[in-house]
Parts: sequence; C-alpha cells; structure tokens
Amino acid sequence: MNTITIKTNVSLEAALARGKSQYGVSDVQLSDADVAALSEAGRAELATMRDGQFYPIGPDGTDLPYNGGPLDLVEADAAHVVAELEARVALRAARRRDAEAKSEQTIAAAIAAPDRRWIRDASYSILESPSSVYLTEAQRRDPRIVERRQRPSLIAEAERLKAESVASAARQKAAAEAEEAAIEQQRRSLVMDHGTPDQRERYAAGVLPWHELIDLARSILFAPFDALPAYLRKTAGDIEHDDDCEVSVEEIEISWVTKEANNHGLTSEQFAALKAVRALAKKIDGAIVDVVSHYAKLSCRCADPEWLAARVSIPFAGETLKSSYAL
Repeated sequence: MNTITIKTNVSLEAALARGKSQYGVSDVQLSDADVAALSEAGRAELATMRDGQFYPIGPDGTDLPYNGGPLDLVEADAAHVVAELEARVALRAARRRDAEAKSEQTIAAAIAAPDRRWIRDASYSILESPSSVYLTEAQRRDPRIVERRQRPSLIAEAERLKAESVASAARQKAAAEAEEAAIEQQRRSLVMDHGTPDQRERYAAGVLPWHELIDLARSILFAPFDALPAYLRKTAGDIEHDDDCEVSVEEIEISWVTKEANNHGLTSEQFAALKAVRALAKKIDGAIVDVVSHYAKLSCRCADPEWLAARVSIPFAGETLKSSYAL
C-alpha cells in the first residue's frame, strides 16, 4: 500500500527566521492521524494533489493549470502540512466568495443595461450579453440573464429598430433614386434644349461622351460671363524675369499652387472686376464666387509671381463646374 507523501519547500529565509539550517525541497509523509486531523474540506484539498504537488489557487477559487509545485512551508513536517492545507481551504473559499460576489455584480449590471445595449447594431438581433458588460458562458446561462434576453420590451425594441432601419433604407433608396432622376432630367433638358440634333440623337442612344455634355453645360451656364476677361494660366514666356536670370524660357519649369484668397487685398480695378462677376453670379441659382490666388513657383531664382482671379462655381447635375475670371 502507498503512503500519502507531500512535496514541500522551505525557503532559506524561512529557515533562517526560525533558526534552522535545513531548507529546500523535501518529502513529508502523512500518517492516519494527520489525515484524521484534517477537516472534510481539508481532505478534499488534499485530494487536489497531483504527484505530490499542488497548483496555485486562481481568483475564482479553482486551481490554475500551471506553476504546480511543492507546498511552501516555514518548516517541513506533517503539522505544517496540515495547517497549510487548511489555509488553502480558507483561501479557496474566500476567493470563491469574492468571485461569486463579482459575478452577481456583473449579472446585475447586465440586467440593468438599457435595452439598446442588448441589440446588435447591424442585424438588430439580441446579443448574448449587453455590449457594455462581458458575461462568461456560465453567466449567460444564468436564468436571470435568459429571462432578460427574453423580456418582451427588449424584443419589441429590437423589432422596432429593425423596422426603422428597413424604413430608413427605403427612404434613402427613394431619395437617391429621386436625386438620380433629377440629375438625369437636368442633363436631358440641357441636351434637348441646347444641343445639336446630332447631340440629341446620341444622348437618346446613350452614347454622348461625358466631356461633350460638360462642355455643352459650361457653354450655357457660363454664357453670362462671356463678356468678362477669363483668367488664363500663364506660361514661362508670360512671366517677367529678373534682369540677371540666366535660365532660358524653354528651360523654366512652373509648379502652380491655387488657394482661396477671399481676404486678399485688392486694388480698385480688381475690386471693380470682382463686383462685376458677383453681380452676374447673383442671377444664377447656386452660383458661388471666390477669390483665388494662382501662385507660380519657378524653377529659376526669380521672384515667384502671383495672380488673382474670381472663381465662379455653378452646380449642375450632381457636379460643380468652375470657371475663373481675371482680376
């Protein structure tokens, strides 16, 4: 027959504190009297031993599956083994109570969570736990949680949200279709009212090129501004260079930077030109006028010049068409 043998460990510090010279790992055998001295829970604790070793007690009162080892004692004898086993019983019970209390708090928080927290965003199905609280598998099986998931108010809210989502999607689809129809009507009206017979025929056949449609729209929408001088982007030959510039016109490279300049200072002539553009734009629905700066970065060492322009933006069939006029 076998005798219960416990692996124990006495640290050097513990041995010295008790005035002992022996420390380290050793085996301690338990007699019938030692086992009889254990409480029923103590004997159950002893039964958790595997190969004479014990595993750490986790925060929920169950053994962790790693770091098994001998019992840490201050002295390697049966009496201290018995005492340590009873201490493990007390620790396990305390941690179980703490874990149960925390579990109750978690379940209470889940039950108190608003219905919306129990409903999945995309499908509006009911979640196994609210988005604000994590529940373990065991907690999800708790009758109170099962009842919470089946609460009529929750089911009704999920159905309401789903119906609302379906209705919203239908409204968005209808709005998109109406917008697309309005855009198509704008394009059709433009071509039928202002296009050539050839363009009308090609549009009806669905083969009128996009750039040709836009060119037609620009010619009609910006016609009121035809009498104004359009802004034309400068070339290297248009730019006045410093007298000591040694780079030929053909070799100069220009990088353009365009930015809004509504607060830029204007001369009297520039302001008059801007007012003329604005006066015409007021007669066109949705037209917007901005002052923009066209800044030329030159590859030579000459000063980088800047030109101002009045940029007119006009919405058309889902697009925004722009044209600039000199200031």
